[in-house]
Amino acid sequence: MSKKVNIFMESNIDGEKSVWETTGTYEKQDSYHFITYIDYAGNTVTNNELKIKEDMAQLTRRGASSCDMLFQADKKHKTFYQVMAGNMEFDVYTREYVMTSHENRLELFIDYFLENESRNPIHNFMKIQLEVLE
Repeated sequence: MSKKVNIFMESNIDGEKSVWETTGTYEKQDSYHFITYIDYAGNTVTNNELKIKEDMAQLTRRGASSCDMLFQADKKHKTFYQVMAGNMEFDVYTREYVMTSHENRLELFIDYFLENESRNPIHNFMKIQLEVLE
């Protein structure tokens, strides 16, 4: 059964910090936690789904920017990032991955790098805190 949740997200992309809060939906199935939310940037909309387990997370984004990113500690995975200007290919290297789950709360921390041949690695981290509202 899907539940309404409050989502607090903090990210730091190559030194640029961003903090925001939104609502979304949460569902737990077996060992997976599913979170869906909408990301509004200016007049663009991106639908997001996070599929989270104790040792990995997959972020699927569709809309103004689209990608499928897989995060696993000490692993590198390839991703294609679609933006209005075109497509970019990156390797996603996850340096640290920590997920904790409580009865009505979930916390996720991911420290990762985006790497490609045309530029230096981009260091990123994201912290997500989720709290069940209903």
